[in-house]
Amino acid sequence: MANGGKWNTLVATLGGQGSSGGGTDSDAENLIDFDPADIGLPDGGTVTLTITGDVEYDETATVSEDGKVHFRVPPILTGSTITVSITIKDETGAVVSTGSKEQTLSGSSLNIAVDLAPAGSGDIIMKTGSGINSSLIALGADSVATSFAASPTPPDPGITTELLSDTGSPTEVLAWCEGTSIKYYAEGYTDSGKKIPLNADCSYMFKECSNLTIVDMSNFDTSNVTDISFMFCNCSNLITPNLSGFNTGNVTNMSWMFGLCSSLTSLDVSGFDTSNVTNMNYMFSSCSALTRIYASDSFVTTNVSTSIDMFNMCSVLSGVMGTTYNFSNPTDKTYARIDNAPSSPGYFTYPH
Repeated sequence: MANGGKWNTLVATLGGQGSSGGGTDSDAENLIDFDPADIGLPDGGTVTLTITGDVEYDETATVSEDGKVHFRVPPILTGSTITVSITIKDETGAVVSTGSKEQTLSGSSLNIAVDLAPAGSGDIIMKTGSGINSSLIALGADSVATSFAASPTPPDPGITTELLSDTGSPTEVLAWCEGTSIKYYAEGYTDSGKKIPLNADCSYMFKECSNLTIVDMSNFDTSNVTDISFMFCNCSNLITPNLSGFNTGNVTNMSWMFGLCSSLTSLDVSGFDTSNVTNMNYMFSSCSALTRIYASDSFVTTNVSTSIDMFNMCSVLSGVMGTTYNFSNPTDKTYARIDNAPSSPGYFTYPH
């Protein structure tokens, strides 16, 4: 298992000055090339290279036609002390990882290994939701396993495991099936109560994990998550998703999040802040056994621009004041509020 700590990435060799005192003038000596895979650059993302100290440089670049990210830096003299900083952002402009290192150019070149750490996440880089989904399906979430929860201890030697973390993550998040339970473990996290930071893209995370009845999300930090569309879609046996501490403040897409969860009878989303959500299409669609949705005043639809059939076929759903689902009621976001019938009917109920 990876030991936590740092993700060391060889950044570049910067051309330096020789002993005669002249600066570098070769294009090759002043050109820095990054391989996007080496630095974990997402598709459509950007890299910002900043040099401070005896040389000042700041530039942001994207992947060029040759598949590399290029920077052309000014000459750096022998004996110069500089700090090189790298910032990786995704296509939305959100910071994915950062790092910096100070060094002094003592020869004709300068090799810099910058420690890139995921933004706000310590030393874990998680797979996207669809990547995690593939691992869970491989472990039997659609056939054998009935629960998903953290483990305070690592798997036994020899047991088949799947990675929930990215292959470049300093600390691994391992998952395995034990009996009918899928367990996951991360050293320094699940054994100490520290939350695991999820990828910004958590879409499809449990999609069609149709055998799971219990999913415990309380050990995950979702503060950087922006997309939870299809997260539990078609989890047809799901009864108890533990979403306590589920931070949705940065989420913009909740479409199909619980769609086709036909065994859900009640759902607690009272911790949801939906102020930045724009898409709630089919969010609860075909939750045919769902009778109660517990929410708070933070569940708002102010910025929601599309909410097609949000409550479609929620045939037994009712709000706290008795507003019940019927085919004459709107199925979009109109009733996505605490029920205050008859003046302001809704399908939600205040928390227990």
